[in-house]
Amino acid sequence: MSPYLIMVFQSFWEWVLAPPLGWLRSLSLELQIELAFFLAFALFFGRIIEHAVIGGQLAGEWSYKRKRRREWYRIGSMPAPAFTAFIAALRSKAEKEIRLAVRLDRDGEIMSGPRWRAAQRRYDRGHALNNEADRLEALWQTIEEQREKSKEGPAARAQVLRLMRRLLSMDESTASGAFAELRRMGNSFRWESLVPKELAAPQSERLLKVLRLMAGTTSLDEARNAYRSGLRILQDSGWGHYWEAA
Repeated sequence: MSPYLIMVFQSFWEWVLAPPLGWLRSLSLELQIELAFFLAFALFFGRIIEHAVIGGQLAGEWSYKRKRRREWYRIGSMPAPAFTAFIAALRSKAEKEIRLAVRLDRDGEIMSGPRWRAAQRRYDRGHALNNEADRLEALWQTIEEQREKSKEGPAARAQVLRLMRRLLSMDESTASGAFAELRRMGNSFRWESLVPKELAAPQSERLLKVLRLMAGTTSLDEARNAYRSGLRILQDSGWGHYWEAA
């Protein structure tokens, strides 16, 4: 390296790098660490914000899907009379809000002021309740159509096996939803399709009994125990893989 370049480097070090480095070394260790974190945050600020936004969006999507899944199980587990009464109550609340709105704005000519704003709020609540009732009725219809399609055949068997496995889920809402759906399907599903034809008669009868108990009990813990008992019967008989196909 030429003497000229060495002189330039030494000058750069003495006038540019040495003063801030000397100042940094004079700080306490805690301040040095805090300053290092601050500089790293400043350098990667854009990337941090980008990942934070992406993480927020993914968390929002997960929360939305979880909420919809819980609603699906909650609505699907309701008996038809209970669902009808629930929708009727929503419609009744909507009508009440709209009647009160009409009473507040009975002349139909008030375009401003507290009374007009109160009337608008009640109109909005009434329409929102009606829209919610329409949405839930559409969801109920979708659930009923899916349930009707899944009464027979391989698709029904696969669906029931998935629900049975969800009974052991660590998420209580998932397990409760699966349990409620199994109870609703209890009388319409052919539980014999989950029993191997080659199984001996005593084991076959026991397995069918615990399956019907699983779908007929009102206790989630009893349903879980019945499912585990069914698995043990299959494993002891050499058919432990029979429920793993779906």
